Amino acid sequence: MKLSTGLAKFLITIGVLFSALISALSHGSDEVQALDWSDLMPAGFSDEALFADYDVSAFEDGDPEGQRRLEEFQEILQSAPVIESLDGQLISLPGFALPLEGDYEATSLFLLVPYFGACIHVPPPPSNQIVLVRADPGVKIETLFAPVKVSGRIRIETTDTGIAHAGYTLDLTNIETIEDF
Repeated sequence: MKLSTGLAKFLITIGVLFSALISALSHGSDEVQALDWSDLMPAGFSDEALFADYDVSAFEDGDPEGQRRLEEFQEILQSAPVIESLDGQLISLPGFALPLEGDYEATSLFLLVPYFGACIHVPPPPSNQIVLVRADPGVKIETLFAPVKVSGRIRIETTDTGIAHAGYTLDLTNIETIEDF
């Protein structure tokens, strides 16, 4: 069976469009989405609401019930729900960098957190408010006190860094120091 030139071109065009659609769906969009920290939390989830049932002043040091409640609370923080539809997307997100690997010249692994001092204080933010950033090759973090904006492909991947549990990872493509956010 011989196809006409017009029909052959049409079928090739449909094939190319279909292939591009499949590629976009499997690899995420190539358009960078500017996100805010609230975009990393499912609707109805509130990190502030997590604290509502926990009055630490009701317990004394060494109180077994207080210890049990603390462990329960930490488990809730470490398993906070994420937004599955973000997996594989190119995003940008402002925050503060907390280096985990590297030195003053190059940091290859760091946490991005929504406010200065997060993860240094106990307890850390919920895991859906912590992003583990992989920077290959390493990048220079100018100062820990200034906010940065990172860009890259985000993944749904829970990681225990020893400091905190991150609900997301990001393969860094760009980092810049910003004035405020």
